[in-house]
Amino acid sequence: MEEKSNKRTFVILAVIIAFQIMVTALIFAFVKGGSHSDEVWSYGLANSYYQPFVYQRAGVGIDEAAESDYINLREWVPGSVFHNYITVQEGQRFAYGSVWSNQTYDHHPPLYYLLLHTVCSLFPDSFSFGYGFILNCIFLAVTQIFLFKAARLILGDSRAALTVCVLYGGARAALYTFTFIRQYSLLTMLTVMLLYFTAKLYSRRELKTSLPPILAVSFAMFMTHYFGIVIAGLLTGCICLWMLFTKQIWRMLIYGFSETAVLGLYFAVWPSALRHITEYTPFREKPLDMPAAVSELAGEMSAAQTGAGGIAAAVIAGLLIIASSVSFWRCRYSPAKGEGKTGDMNFMPLFIVITSLGLVLAAAYKTELEVMGEASLRYVFCLFPGLCILLIWAVTRAVRLIPKPGAHPLRAAGAVAAAAVICSNIFASDELLYRNDPRDIDAAALTEGKVCAAVLPDDSEWMLTCLSEIFIGADSVFVTEETAFSEDLPAIEGRSIDFILIPESIAEGNTALESFCAGRSRTAEGTLSVMNTKAILYRLN
Repeated sequence: MEEKSNKRTFVILAVIIAFQIMVTALIFAFVKGGSHSDEVWSYGLANSYYQPFVYQRAGVGIDEAAESDYINLREWVPGSVFHNYITVQEGQRFAYGSVWSNQTYDHHPPLYYLLLHTVCSLFPDSFSFGYGFILNCIFLAVTQIFLFKAARLILGDSRAALTVCVLYGGARAALYTFTFIRQYSLLTMLTVMLLYFTAKLYSRRELKTSLPPILAVSFAMFMTHYFGIVIAGLLTGCICLWMLFTKQIWRMLIYGFSETAVLGLYFAVWPSALRHITEYTPFREKPLDMPAAVSELAGEMSAAQTGAGGIAAAVIAGLLIIASSVSFWRCRYSPAKGEGKTGDMNFMPLFIVITSLGLVLAAAYKTELEVMGEASLRYVFCLFPGLCILLIWAVTRAVRLIPKPGAHPLRAAGAVAAAAVICSNIFASDELLYRNDPRDIDAAALTEGKVCAAVLPDDSEWMLTCLSEIFIGADSVFVTEETAFSEDLPAIEGRSIDFILIPESIAEGNTALESFCAGRSRTAEGTLSVMNTKAILYRLN
């Protein structure tokens, strides 16, 4: 009977994963039209041969470039420059040394870019965001499998664990995570894996089999994003304190020193990490207001997962904290059958709270929230699976406090999960889906073989990265900046321009544009979600 029940549970989990992949793929293919600059950067850093940035010469760090280091600006360049930047060339397949070198000049470790380069190497001389989405589908499936395993350990019930998977998979947070072509999907998968192996260690108190996968996953997290150090470090601290209080001194020493050794190995393998971590300072127009930054980031997280915001989110969170706090001290840990028993109270939810709060503080401190807005959510994508566990745990524990025989914790958890999924999909914004208008515009197809020009806002040379996917097949391209537009008109007017791209914010009333288009009709093909803003692609006749 138990075997039949387990089989049914796994079938339901498989259906949840298959349905989530299908819906995510449909939205990725037919709803998400544009891109964030970081998504194009992913391909450039992974595939450009020892040339990390299309807008500055090789061998210069991303934060070290002077004006004399900029390239491909205010001059005619062949479209092949953009093509070669984001694609793998036939003779450069599986060039992992190039990927490794490129990342030393960027802000991030190389693991994700090595994986993306591997997939793109199977499709040389071609570009598609679908190549990165292949990886994301794998990460999505593995994330849900380990989320189920972790939730079953922490909640002590397979049905509650399935509810967690539905809550996570059905809300917008997961959709944002796995339609975004960047390393945050990989970090999310690794974070859930680490949570599971940590919960397994906590449940069984068996270090021999649990520690090796914890160390392996921790190292992979370090090689994916520097916030992986924050997550693994906080979980390690929580486990070591628990071992200290439960008098597992030798286990604590072995665990703590092993994680420290892995961190040391990481710095030995990837010495650029020390420079990246210590030298990067976020640009801010005004001093950081940490409480306001944390509040803003938390509000965006709430909107993405539950559709709630502001006061409503605070009220719900407050009620759950009060109820779960009382429950925390009254209830004993009861892990799933067959997973062992510790006899301790369930501290894993507390560990999730501490880890989540720590990463939110780190992200608020290191992120330019005032500039990046909702896009800042990507830094905390990896927290949403654990927060889903925490929410279902809090609801089930709160319902158990009700002195009424008819109280059903799982039904209440299911109702909360369903409400959160529905509200998230109704009220969460579409900003992170980067829609074009009209959505079916294919800028790369329009500009293929054409002579094109583009105007960038001043001091935005990095936006050349965003142009790569648009002008990948163009014959030749001239890129200038707003204040230099008038000065560059003679060079541009010397060629018969087919298309010109200009940000919406600087297109209205632009005298240089009007002068350039004098005597020629122009047609707006569409508004593209590109360059982290909206840009209009004009056809010139």
